[in-house]
Amino acid sequence: MSTSRFVFLSAVMVLLCAVSLSQGMRIGPKRCCFQYAERQVPFKQVMEYSMTSQQCPKEAVLFKTARGRYVCARPSDPWVQEYMQAIDSKRVGNQGTL
Repeated sequence: MSTSRFVFLSAVMVLLCAVSLSQGMRIGPKRCCFQYAERQVPFKQVMEYSMTSQQCPKEAVLFKTARGRYVCARPSDPWVQEYMQAIDSKRVGNQGTL
């Protein structure tokens, strides 16, 4: 009886460990875009940007607004390229010497 109890408890422990380890592992990208914004977002509302993961179905630029919302934009659009350059130049300008 004690051997079967040991086997049962061991199996439960292995399952608990597997579940707890898999909880911390994230599979797939955090954010993907399935359609692009139809209108240009006002630049003063844009705080930062990032590119979607290569695992996403569409290549897109994710703009984060001052309200914390994300807007998907087509990387080839001229306004998107301008915004990206402006944000990049702000980042470089804000990096001073310590």
